[in-house]
Amino acid sequence: MSKITSSILIIISIGLYYTFTSPQYDKVKELSLEAGEYRSVLDNISRVIETRDGLLGAYESIPEAELERLARVLPEDLDTVRFALDLDTLAGESGIAVKDIQVESNAPKDATLIVLPEYGNPYEKAPVSFSFISDYSNFRKFLVRLESNLRLMDIRSLSFRVGEGGLYEHKITVDTYWLKSPQDVSLDAGVGSDLLKISGELSEANLSQTLFADRSYVSLKDSAAVLPIESPGRANPFNDIGRD
Repeated sequence: MSKITSSILIIISIGLYYTFTSPQYDKVKELSLEAGEYRSVLDNISRVIETRDGLLGAYESIPEAELERLARVLPEDLDTVRFALDLDTLAGESGIAVKDIQVESNAPKDATLIVLPEYGNPYEKAPVSFSFISDYSNFRKFLVRLESNLRLMDIRSLSFRVGEGGLYEHKITVDTYWLKSPQDVSLDAGVGSDLLKISGELSEANLSQTLFADRSYVSLKDSAAVLPIESPGRANPFNDIGRD
């Protein structure tokens, strides 16, 4: 009888192990693994905060005037109207009036060139074409001002046609640049993968102020157009004069 009882107890034990103990043990292992992942996330958060605070302190130490100049060098977006005004002001300093300004903000890209996101440039660029009529002397002055202008512009192409009276009709295409919009981080690679990406990007950042003492940078001149502050008009311009 004792042998039968022992056999029954063994069978019950085995049944309990496979029906209850083993599944619960697997759940405990999964929870333990998940807890380890969340502990790693907390460690990553601490590193991100520490790195962020260090970069924020370095950023706040940059003079406001230098931040404004950097915003001129590489603006946050392509404001075509503002760019046209700045270009017209720059040309006016050389006695030139530009015309037919065309900004190709959606310039086609080489579809055969595959660039991984991590190796892509942090900026966008667009070609801008314009034309003007001037003599050779003013043309050279304009090129010098274009080269020493604070906003980044690279001449892509230049052509001219001989006119009358020592004047030439020029056509220039330049590339202008602006910062890319920040992209959202994907959360599909696992717990805390976004924090690892952010931590890696922040650790590679270096806010050095040596640029502000560089002769080439200091020599750049800001030719941005100064927009006058106008007083607001009437609330309803269609009302009879004197009614508002």
